[in-house]
Amino acid sequence: MILVPDTNVLVSSLVFGGAARMFLVESVRRGHVLVTCEPILEELAEVLERPHIMRERLKRGLMRLPVDDLVQACRIVIPEPIHPSVCRDPDDDAILGCAVAAKADCIVTGDTDLLVMKYFREIEIANLKTILGRIAPVP
Repeated sequence: MILVPDTNVLVSSLVFGGAARMFLVESVRRGHVLVTCEPILEELAEVLERPHIMRERLKRGLMRLPVDDLVQACRIVIPEPIHPSVCRDPDDDAILGCAVAAKADCIVTGDTDLLVMKYFREIEIANLKTILGRIAPVP
């Protein structure tokens, strides 16, 4: 499967661990392709510097986040332009464009502005729990 994790999944994976980190690890381990793009990586860098995220990072002892490792695990594409904007939050069009450029099977997100769409151009939009249940089902 070709999967596009959005920024909130990446932040959760890097800072909080849990299901988001398991999703990334299991995706790579099971041969799925993770895809991202420059706008997602730019937003990731910005979010990781927000004061409340920095406090959480300090609390967890995360001075250095393995962003480089994350980028190495992903295929990077140039997002297709989405005109006119189709998402309630126009900033999310970059995620849709990334998925289109990657010919993704699914966008993995916790963002309700994306989740309400369910599909975009035959690309599924699903939450982390749903996709994690598919790629690493609990026996």
